[in-house]
Amino acid sequence: MGTNESFQVTQHIRVLGRRSHTHLMLCANDQLYVVKPLDTIDKPRRRQFMAGFLATRLARLVGLPAPEPVIVEIPSFLSRTTPELEQTAALSATAAASFHPATRYAGDRNGKKVFDMLPDSYLASLSNLSSFAHLLALDQWCSHLGSPKVVFYRSSNDLNYNMEVINRSRSFSGSDLNFHDHPQNGVYNFKAVYRHLQGWDNFEPFLTSLILTSPDTLWQLTRNLPFGWSEDYARELDALVEGLLRRRSVIRQLIARSRDQIPDLFPYWTRRAFVPTQGNWLQAPRALGVQEVFPIKYTAQTN
Repeated sequence: MGTNESFQVTQHIRVLGRRSHTHLMLCANDQLYVVKPLDTIDKPRRRQFMAGFLATRLARLVGLPAPEPVIVEIPSFLSRTTPELEQTAALSATAAASFHPATRYAGDRNGKKVFDMLPDSYLASLSNLSSFAHLLALDQWCSHLGSPKVVFYRSSNDLNYNMEVINRSRSFSGSDLNFHDHPQNGVYNFKAVYRHLQGWDNFEPFLTSLILTSPDTLWQLTRNLPFGWSEDYARELDALVEGLLRRRSVIRQLIARSRDQIPDLFPYWTRRAFVPTQGNWLQAPRALGVQEVFPIKYTAQTN
């Protein structure tokens, strides 16, 4: 579920995005991290950072290629001597260090290149191409606004590129921590990644595993979040989990709506397969600490 692992920053490398407030930093474990310095004044942005942290944990939990969210410690002397870190210098003015959310950078110090887009011919031959269909199912469930953010990389020993999911801060409708469904939610901008899809079988067994996600798994996911988030946003997080539990039974309907309303989204999906009737999930959460997935009662609604 995540252990809130912490690493100390030793060097600021560069600004990755001023609008997204992200920085590339080197930590004491000799690894590069993408860091999002917290802004204590802008509360909506803090909620969005929390949404991204939580959504990244969820993506990893269901097996998608996403970097582990961690905490980095920026020493106050580094903040004071780095012009790009004026914001964090104010945060750590009265402390030896400040702490911020971060994720492992897909590249490395040895020159492994990272790209934010690839030509269609490269997209069709990704080593983990099936992850795009799985990501779409997750994003429809989590109401990720718009196209997901991904990067591509290839090590010297690989022939094909790999995809990695990054920046999940628009999941749960971003700072709203709610669900606003739209056919474009989670649909990647370059549709070549969906050309191989021919039916529901291409989403399995991933889709069924989402639908059968244990309530205890989701409840535990929102516990022990860093920066006091679990306590400060307890009511919103509880409502978020309850919403996710209700929405498990409509993931297929949400995907089907995108398929039917977005032209040529799945060009080779010509058979309109049966979509199960929407139903009610009648499972109350059990006490925290139970790890196994347990049976969930499903009762179809009758008209």
